Amino acid sequence: MNARQDQQGASLVEGLVALLVLSLSLVATVRLQTWLRQHSDLARERSEAVQHAQRALETQRGLRDLAAFDGDTPRDACASTNATTFRLEHDTAIQDGLKTGRVTVHWQHRGGNEQQLQLASSTARLAPVYSALLDVPPQDRVLANQRVSGTGARTFPDGRSVVKPTADSRIAWVMDNATGEIQLQCTVAASAQARDLRLEDLPNCEPFSARLVRGFIRFALSATPDPLRANDAPLPLSVQAATQRCESEVIAGDGDRFIAYACAMTSVGTEPALVPQGWAFGLTAATFKACRYPASGRAPRNYLVIRGDLDCPNAAPPHDPQHNGAPLVTVQHQP
Repeated sequence: MNARQDQQGASLVEGLVALLVLSLSLVATVRLQTWLRQHSDLARERSEAVQHAQRALETQRGLRDLAAFDGDTPRDACASTNATTFRLEHDTAIQDGLKTGRVTVHWQHRGGNEQQLQLASSTARLAPVYSALLDVPPQDRVLANQRVSGTGARTFPDGRSVVKPTADSRIAWVMDNATGEIQLQCTVAASAQARDLRLEDLPNCEPFSARLVRGFIRFALSATPDPLRANDAPLPLSVQAATQRCESEVIAGDGDRFIAYACAMTSVGTEPALVPQGWAFGLTAATFKACRYPASGRAPRNYLVIRGDLDCPNAAPPHDPQHNGAPLVTVQHQP
């Protein structure tokens, strides 16, 4: 009897201990689930706070002009997401042309704790238009400066072009489009047009090393020469330079009158010279003066002929609406 009672009592104690362990495990599981849910909610709230802060910073960086850069600090604001209210505080500081914006986000965690997050970003004081350069695709190689081929020139697939100095010239030049250097001089018919020539049409060619310089010469012979609308009848002249060949022709059509020229230059840094035929350069009203239009690098060399007793047009009006109202400046070339 006593042995059986001891065994039954031991089974009851073991059951109570197992029940206690199970209860403690259930309580721990419930607390773990609550802890995981709270931290999951906190992670979600932090993610939403980061999104609000990033949007606020992008708004600060989205400047329309420099006046907006120098403007006031954005006002504080509130935002709500999934029953959570976020309060955004803005702060900016400008130093040495650099504007630093800070956005601090405050919110009340469902667990009762006050939470906050801060992001900062700096913007340089540059016109927003320069940001467009970020959209320019990268180049896989450095491109050489391009020379502008003459009107009517024909481009070949190998990167070269053929051009005639004048429409009635009996020669044609084959030039490298990337460098503007003439490589070949060919004999062609005077009636041939450069745009119609093919490589097989150029059998009579010889090596030729020079650089192509071409432009126009306009005439404004009134007492108030206008460099933008110079359209007087051209005076007879020729063009000479440190060159192996130079040709010119009078262009008159569609109400426009000027002299076009093309030279194969062999000396770097020199300017063509205008040679009068039946008239002279000088500084009196009976003579004439040649002014040079502005040019940089490999731009065409263009000239304006005016009365000799007048000054070359400079920064004074008239202004051209097609050039954004900018005045055109010329400098004296001859005499």
